[in-house]
Amino acid sequence: MFKERPLLWVVFLWVFWLTSGADLASGQVQAYVTVRDTLLASGDTYQEVTVLLQNDVPIKGIEFWFTLGSPSITDFTTDYIQVQIDTVSLNPLEIDTTVVRKCKMRKSGTLVQNFEWIEAHGEAGDTAFLDCDWVKVAGMAQEGSPIPPGTGVLFKLYLDVLCMPDTTQDRTATIFVTGNLSDPDGVRVEAEFTNSIIIVDQTFCGDLIECICGDLNADGNVGIVDVVYMINWLFNSGPDVCPEMMGDVNPHRGVSISDIVYLINYIFNDGPDLECARNY
Repeated sequence: MFKERPLLWVVFLWVFWLTSGADLASGQVQAYVTVRDTLLASGDTYQEVTVLLQNDVPIKGIEFWFTLGSPSITDFTTDYIQVQIDTVSLNPLEIDTTVVRKCKMRKSGTLVQNFEWIEAHGEAGDTAFLDCDWVKVAGMAQEGSPIPPGTGVLFKLYLDVLCMPDTTQDRTATIFVTGNLSDPDGVRVEAEFTNSIIIVDQTFCGDLIECICGDLNADGNVGIVDVVYMINWLFNSGPDVCPEMMGDVNPHRGVSISDIVYLINYIFNDGPDLECARNY
């Protein structure tokens, strides 16, 4: 029969290959995770970035990593920092600390609002850079209540945008995302991830740029009140500084315990001058 109708067999095999290949391709990716492109305002904090999920199968477990491609423009918002100091010393080299950082996220009104648990953590253990350049989000749905197939907002992350002068040319950042998902049986779900483009508008930050280095409470003076203000901001979720770069007095990238030591030394021990240039 094959010899009698070779063309028919060729067409049959070709159609079979196309249809079976299409089924295979459609079965490879069962979920799509997308970070929506966002326009943010210069100098503002707690700005929402939406993470979307489109899934063909139920999802029970999630584990994602979000990384900023340009941390000189924006940081993930830190919701809570717990620092345990084992050694109290004015010498930063002798300070032994453990840092636990929780990044701010929104789960109410999203696909994970009824998860058994879900957490967003930044660079835990890093005492040098307390700004949050990457965040890990992990969570698990309640037993018997996975995310059903469909499309929706998975959760929202928050970003703080640095206060940039209007002369800044590069105002574009990328959030890179990767991770894993699992179904109710614990089987890994094949997923495709889409990064986002963050564009900061041209809004000028105005008087924030005029803040004095080390003047964290913006009262026009640098003194012990600013030391207390910095400690409260770093360790007790106190009010923001004016702006964050005014607390980076060493200077190095990020505000940390070493900046407190540096500021104390400047005020009481005639230490080196404060320098708030953000070098990165």
